[in-house]
Amino acid sequence: MPRGNAVALRMEHFEDPNGLRTGFSQDMNEITFTMEHVWRSDLITRVEFRHDHAGANGFFNSGGGSGRDQDTLTFSQVVKF
Repeated sequence: MPRGNAVALRMEHFEDPNGLRTGFSQDMNEITFTMEHVWRSDLITRVEFRHDHAGANGFFNSGGGSGRDQDTLTFSQVVKF
């Protein structure tokens, strides 16, 4: 695998009108942006930002309450052997 960079954008939509899967009647949306750098054929670095939005309060926040939005930032190293 040659050295290089890559970017990806992914969006998802989920409908749960009867609340069967999530416990609430709601729609959920997610968008993820990923940047990747290949250092060598066996070493890859990824940084990913994800935003989730729900139609009902389903995400816990740092204040102990709940909300409809959640942001996640992930840094990862992939080593192949």
